[in-house]
Amino acid sequence: MSRGQTPGHVQEVDVYPAYVEKALSFIDIAAVKPLRAVIDAANGMAGVMLPPILERLPIDAVRCFFEPDGTFPNHEPNPLLPENRKLIMAKVVTEKTDWFTCDEAVLQMRPYSDFDIAVASSVSPSGSKLAGRYGTGLLSIAATEPVAFEVLDYNFQVWQQEAALNGFVANRDKWRLMGPIHIADTYEQAKENCRFGLEWVFHYLSHIIPVGDPNARR
Repeated sequence: MSRGQTPGHVQEVDVYPAYVEKALSFIDIAAVKPLRAVIDAANGMAGVMLPPILERLPIDAVRCFFEPDGTFPNHEPNPLLPENRKLIMAKVVTEKTDWFTCDEAVLQMRPYSDFDIAVASSVSPSGSKLAGRYGTGLLSIAATEPVAFEVLDYNFQVWQQEAALNGFVANRDKWRLMGPIHIADTYEQAKENCRFGLEWVFHYLSHIIPVGDPNARR
């Protein structure tokens, strides 16, 4: 490789100030109430990038594993896996403020540590692949919509295959289907109830679900 005609140079730039300002621009700092939070950075980059932000917020943070370590000695930085949430779920907090009083409080989800976690899936296999990769349940939204209905079996197979590749089992009882339902005393009453606004609902959905021209029927 030949040498460049113009020598290069090295310049050190501190990106923290701009990063902090950009991150904080997404929230109303004045609206954040004082609170105490347990934060598990999992020895990842969050341990480096979060402190400058926390200094600007009224948050008393219990910082766990904030030291960056690419070997991740404590646990993998993936909160989707139950074993990676054990630390913050077991933390006990005793705190009294004008807003709340906690007496040896624990994370509210702890008594329900066996609740189902599901990844949403519509038409593409992106959701079913993620559900299989992380061993979660599968939530097929818009399951009664014709395009999504036609690929239900396909997404179910993708979920099973991806789960097997990652050492999980995709149980059928962890698969949920979602579709709109309207309940009325009679069929005629249901149609009358749905008459108002239904056209606008489907017009809205046609803009967020890629099923064709949203103006085709207007």
